[in-house]
Parts: sequence; C-alpha cells; structure tokens
Amino acid sequence: MNIKDVKDIPASKHFLKDIFNTQHELAVKYKEIEGIPDWPFDIDSLESQIWIKDFLWRSAEELAEALEALDHQNEEHFLEELADALHFIVEAIILAGVEDRIKNQDLHELAEAIKGTLTLGQQTRILNIQLYSLVYFKSLGLVGNTLKNKKWKKTQVLTDYNKFVSLITKSFKDLIQLFVVAGCDAQDIYNLYYKKSRVNKFRQDSNY
Repeated sequence: MNIKDVKDIPASKHFLKDIFNTQHELAVKYKEIEGIPDWPFDIDSLESQIWIKDFLWRSAEELAEALEALDHQNEEHFLEELADALHFIVEAIILAGVEDRIKNQDLHELAEAIKGTLTLGQQTRILNIQLYSLVYFKSLGLVGNTLKNKKWKKTQVLTDYNKFVSLITKSFKDLIQLFVVAGCDAQDIYNLYYKKSRVNKFRQDSNY
C-alpha cells in the first residue's frame, strides 16, 4: 500500500489538531512496537534526549530521501518523503510534551504568513527547495544541540527548556515553509499527511 491507494480524505475544520491527534494514535501503536517510554518525556533525562534526537534524525533522513527523489524528478515520491519528515517532527513534538504550542494554530494562516515572508531568488524551484531544506536541516540540528546529555558524560546538565521549545517550534514551521516553497498550501499539506498516516496505519495493522 502507498499514498496512491488512499482516495478518501475526510474533511477537517482544523488541520493541525487533526494531524497531531492522528499522530497520537499512530504513536500509541509505535510505543508498543518500538518500546518507546511513556510521554510526555522528562526533557532532562538521558533516555528522553536519546529518543528525541532519534526522531529528529528520522525527520532529517526523510528529508534526504525527499531530495534524492527530487534529483530523479519523482515529484510524487518527493512529496511522500516530505510527509514522512512531517510525521517524525510531529511525533518528536508530542513526545517532548510541547504540542500545545503548535497544534492550536491555524495551518492556513501559518502557511499564508510564511508565503508572505518568502524572498525566493530567481533560481529554479529545485534550487529553492534545496536552499530551504538546508534551513530545516539546520533547525533540526539546533534542536538536538539543546539536549546536552551524552552517554559518555559523567555529569549531566539541565536543558534550557525555553530554548528547546523555541527551536523545536521553529523547526516545525521551517518544515511547513519547505512545503510552501515546494508549492503546497495548507490543504495539500494535510492531504499528504493524512494519506501517509493511512499507509502507516496499514503497515502497523499488517505487521509490515
């Protein structure tokens, strides 16, 4: 099963709430599959930081796959991989317990506000996508860099919580920005997320 097989997309009055609620449902099953601890995480614990960094990297890896698809001029696969990147950053936000900072926003307003601030050069769409992919990748790295605890450290340190929240919120918005640069509006983003969520649900149910 892939996103081509998902035909019926339910109407939504609030895209971000529905995205986060759907990811919650998927996360409950993945908790069982992967052995993810209960959330919201204690952001200062080493185990929590390892899990959050894992999900940040998963999002970065999906971004790399999206860019590879773009290299091969496979637009559908490019957008599907971006949807995967969205799944992982949303789950990282849920696990960290900061989803209320984002899910109550209006995705239409957010996407339009981002669109209004873009200063795209005269380069091709592909180069613009590559440029804003770097912005998102940098955001993910900076979020991870706020989580200072390491397995090899004898002395663990407290997280700058406000900085972490600010940067993970920015990373989410930077990914929405990338969708907008790629030509997607709020409805497109929701549709892509929903289609991939159905694929993931099928994989969970079929022990893929």
